[in-house]
Amino acid sequence: MLKLADLASRPDFEIGPLSVSPSRRLVAGPSGETTVEPLIMQALLLLLDGRDTVVTRQQLFDQLWGGVMVGDDSLNRAIARVRRIGGEVVPGLIGVETISRTG
Repeated sequence: MLKLADLASRPDFEIGPLSVSPSRRLVAGPSGETTVEPLIMQALLLLLDGRDTVVTRQQLFDQLWGGVMVGDDSLNRAIARVRRIGGEVVPGLIGVETISRTG
């Protein structure tokens, strides 16, 4: 499970024009910057770490909530926010594709 303390120890990094500071929960790009809540930063990091692979819904539930039962709405909200971040700070760079019944 990705913990909040992991955000503090994670180094800042860049992917093309996208700049991510996990410890400050800051995402910046050519169109501006935004500060995100910890859970959204964790979701973004999991998806970025798993780029070019399928990250299943179950993996996201396990890593973000650690086995605590939450509804699909919680996950859908987190992924929607990650998509909005992409549109706000680096339009066209972050693409989160939903694969039906998989991830």
